[in-house]
Amino acid sequence: LNPTTELSGEYRCAVSTFTDEDFMIQKMVVYAPEKRMEMSHVQTDTDGANVTCAGFGLYPEPRIAFYRDPYTPKLSKPLQGVTIETSSRGGHYDISANAVFRDRDLRSPTIFICEICIPTTEYCRRKRLVYYPGSITSYLSGSCSLRETVATWLLTVTLLVSH
Repeated sequence: LNPTTELSGEYRCAVSTFTDEDFMIQKMVVYAPEKRMEMSHVQTDTDGANVTCAGFGLYPEPRIAFYRDPYTPKLSKPLQGVTIETSSRGGHYDISANAVFRDRDLRSPTIFICEICIPTTEYCRRKRLVYYPGSITSYLSGSCSLRETVATWLLTVTLLVSH
C-alpha cells in the first residue's frame, strides 16, 4: 500500500447489531514530508547575518520556527522577529523563515536551529547552522550534536591549515 495525501480527512466507522448501533468519527492525516530543506545565511551590510530556512513540498500546511542553542524540543521558545512565508502549489506547501541578527547580540559561535513540523503529526525536521559573528564562516548540519559540529569544524580548519 502506498497511501497518498488525498486520503486525509474524516472517516466514520459504524457498527450495528440487532439491538444497537454505534459509530465513531476520526480524523486521519496522511502527511508528506519535505522533498527538500535548506538553511543558509548571508552577511548583512550592518555587521549581522540574514538567516534563512525553507522547506519544499510538504502536506498538510507545516509550521516553521527558529531557535537558538541550547534547544530542548517542546520546551524552548521560538525566536521573535522571524518573517514566515507559506505558499501552496499542486496540493503541497512550501514554507520559509527569515530573520536578521546583529553580530553584537550573538555569542561566538551561535547555533541557530530551524524546525519544520507538520501539525497533528509527530513529524518534525531540524537543521542547525553554526554561525561565527564577525566572520563569513558557518557550518550547516542536519540533526547533529554541538560536539559533532565543533569536531567537524576543527577538522575543516586543520585540513585548511595543513594545505
